[in-house]
Amino acid sequence: MTLDDLVTDGHRILTGCDKGIDGDACTITFVLDGRAYRASEDPMDGYRSCLGEIIEVPAASVINVFPPCIVRTEKVETADMDVLRLVDVVTGEVVLHVGTENTADYYPYYVAYFWPNHMAINQVAR
Repeated sequence: MTLDDLVTDGHRILTGCDKGIDGDACTITFVLDGRAYRASEDPMDGYRSCLGEIIEVPAASVINVFPPCIVRTEKVETADMDVLRLVDVVTGEVVLHVGTENTADYYPYYVAYFWPNHMAINQVAR
């Protein structure tokens, strides 16, 4: 599975996200529309890494679950990054950012960020 496979027109529902370690690889697992996807780092050598594989895993394996968050999926592909972003449609903020970023076309690195504070469900009423 690739980042492109997760991008759709329209909105999706995010209901869980866990970060973890699998052997030597950092992982992030997120639940979209009831299906869980684990994105893993692929260490290339001692100081470089990139996004390795994305696989579907059982949704029940995700521990950090939360009320539905409506998101828009975006693929950002430039000379400096190849990432998937999940953007909360209410706040307009990036909730999840996963893929490979690059410094000076030389130093690739795996990124997996989750910002639950950007979700509408976590906004404080004023």
